[in-house]
Amino acid sequence: MKTDNLAKEGSLIVERFYDTVFTGLPESVRDFSEQCLITTDGVRLPYPLRSIATEQLATAEQIQKLIDKRLIHRENHEDGDRIELVHDRLAQIVLQRRQAGAQRKQALQQQKIRRRWVIGIVTVFIALIVFAGLMFDARQQAPKAKTKAQQAWLDATAMRLAAEGESMTSGARFGGTNKGCSKYWPVIGCRARPIPMKLYRLNTANTLR
Repeated sequence: MKTDNLAKEGSLIVERFYDTVFTGLPESVRDFSEQCLITTDGVRLPYPLRSIATEQLATAEQIQKLIDKRLIHRENHEDGDRIELVHDRLAQIVLQRRQAGAQRKQALQQQKIRRRWVIGIVTVFIALIVFAGLMFDARQQAPKAKTKAQQAWLDATAMRLAAEGESMTSGARFGGTNKGCSKYWPVIGCRARPIPMKLYRLNTANTLR
């Protein structure tokens, strides 16, 4: 039991050490350590210093800080210097942090996707409400527009009949036709009556005189 406690406390100490190493350093330096200094199964992996500078993964000053804090050490090789984690136990901690970081990124990505879905659904819902309101207003305005159109037609017809009646009274226009009267029957409420032929001839003769 005591051995288990010691192992657990030792693991916590290593974890705290690893987390404090990156204090004051950019997040990109930590990403570099977790992505480039171990394999996918948590084995230490030497990384060429030349590649770090070429790929702009970290500056020489940042790498030196990690060396000074004893997270990594530098090894000389014939093809160029390389850096590596100082212990296999650190490699396991780095693997845990990498996996936790991947889970956080996945959770954030899913959260963004859900947020986009919610925004899209709300937008569609608002659009449907606006469309329904416009349709309701259009239905309310349609009878009014129809009534206005009918009233305008009635007014125009009444004015035309009044003008024709005035011209007939003044003698500018003789009489009216049965067809014309029938046309305005819905407005004036009367039926045209045919003029007797005898009366028509008599009026015509008087006019010629």
